[in-house]
Amino acid sequence: MKKYALILGLATAVLAQPSFAAEVKQVVFKCDRAISLPVTFVNDKQSFAVVTVDGRQLLLTESPSGSGAVYTSADKNLPYSLSTKNDNAFVNFGDSTILENCVSK
Repeated sequence: MKKYALILGLATAVLAQPSFAAEVKQVVFKCDRAISLPVTFVNDKQSFAVVTVDGRQLLLTESPSGSGAVYTSADKNLPYSLSTKNDNAFVNFGDSTILENCVSK
């Protein structure tokens, strides 16, 4: 967890620099069971998403996808992924979908 806090701290410091031209977008998805899924997307040379799932703040990196976007955890012990397309999203843990039918407000 400390590793993610450090990464997020560094990302915040970089984003605060006026010369940083990344696009930052905050989106809240509403999922089944009335679950809110806030996501911060950062798009630059490398794109990533910061999301809180199961009480964990995760840094997910964009992976190749046929359509939409897929963000995956680099931590093999926490195999979360976030898939998005248009205003829709779902979250997997390994091969199991844990949040589905998520739609952005």
